[in-house]
Parts: sequence; structure tokens; C-alpha cells
Amino acid sequence: MGVVGSTLTSGSKENAGGAWVLQPTPRNGIVHPPERGPASDMSILSAALLIFVLVVVAPAWAAIAPGLYDGVTGQTVTLEQALQTVRPGHVVVVSEQHDVARHHENQLAVLRTLKNLNLKVSVGLEFLSYPNQPWVDRYVRGEIEEADFQQAIRWAGYPFEWYRPLMLFPR
Repeated sequence: MGVVGSTLTSGSKENAGGAWVLQPTPRNGIVHPPERGPASDMSILSAALLIFVLVVVAPAWAAIAPGLYDGVTGQTVTLEQALQTVRPGHVVVVSEQHDVARHHENQLAVLRTLKNLNLKVSVGLEFLSYPNQPWVDRYVRGEIEEADFQQAIRWAGYPFEWYRPLMLFPR
């Protein structure tokens, strides 16, 4: 449903225009030039490992078909099968990458499936903090217009239509 990934790094990293770059690791608060010998051999080994991951492992991950898999057997499962053990009081966390519309569709599919399993569904969204709750309640009850709600919670970001069905789902 969300995106699973990892980052392989060596030394400290700093974000440079959205790209990760390797920086020398400071010793005693001072950044020293790269040393020759075992340390530079490790840099070569790290670079070789990174190239291996990018050339061999990453394409293998890309070859995995989208879907849901049983974490024990590795077999594909339906959404209903994946959620069949959820009981009242359980918490299901469904993540997403904010700018991928399909992830939001997947979130809604999880909510619908839980409801079809006769479970009461509550929705929590990380960008709505507790002080926003009165505004959320009024919006869900239809007491305020969407534009007023967005202004009240200081909405700024991704298309609201991706989040609207999630916010309104519990009613």
C-alpha cells in the first residue's frame, strides 16, 4: 500500500537539492581529508556495494508485482484475507506517499474493507492535530463549507480530493 525502501549510506549525509551525497565524517569536530589505506579501501568497498545494490538488487525489487503478500508464506492474499484478523480495538496503520494518488485509493479500499467486515472505523490523519478536532467535527457533520474547513486547518499541500473521502469516511 505504501512504499517500502531503504537507503544505503556510509559516513554522514546532507541533503543537497533532494539528492543524498556522502560527506566525510568529522573527527573531533573537524572534517579531515580522506585518508589513504584501510579507510579508503572501505570507501571503495562501500562504493562497490552501492553499485551492486543499484544494479542488481534494485531491479529485483522492481520486478516484484504490486499486491499484498502473506509475510510468513510469501503467497499473495486479497485485502479481505489480509484484514481478516482485525478485531474491535485494533489499530491498522496505512501509510502513503503524499503525492501518489493510488496510495490514497488504497487507503480508502482498506477503510471500506474494514467496514465490510462489520468493524467500526475511525480515521486519524497525521496532519490534523488535536486543536483541529472541532473543525474536523464540524466539517464531517456538514456544518461548514470545505473552503472554510481548509482555511481553518491551514490546508496547504496536496489535492484535497485525495483526502476528502478519508476524512468523511466515518460518518
